[in-house]
Amino acid sequence: MAAKVNRTLTVTKRDGSSYTHVAEFVRYETVANGVVAVEAVCCGSALETSRHTLPFDVASKTEAEILGEINDHLDRVAKAHAAHEWAHDFLESLAPTAPPQPSPPQPVPLTSNSSL
Repeated sequence: MAAKVNRTLTVTKRDGSSYTHVAEFVRYETVANGVVAVEAVCCGSALETSRHTLPFDVASKTEAEILGEINDHLDRVAKAHAAHEWAHDFLESLAPTAPPQPSPPQPVPLTSNSSL
């Protein structure tokens, strides 16, 4: 079984709690002659999937260069997901504690129509 390639990034939320984002290399695909795309997922969520295309002529790269490209991509994926979470946490702090409730509809008074 191949070793998992992943990167972790821990962020601190406004309430002081922390959350660790784990971006993991999940698959690769040859998209053209000499061109390979790698796919990464952050926190196991399909919604946080990202692809990165390695430069042309991947066969001329060393293993260290290919792994470096993958690790750089994993870092970007984890940072992007963490930034999204941080922004969501910040925006929640700006929102009112309870959303305003709509006013209930007012009854329409019935009128009599003597011509009926």
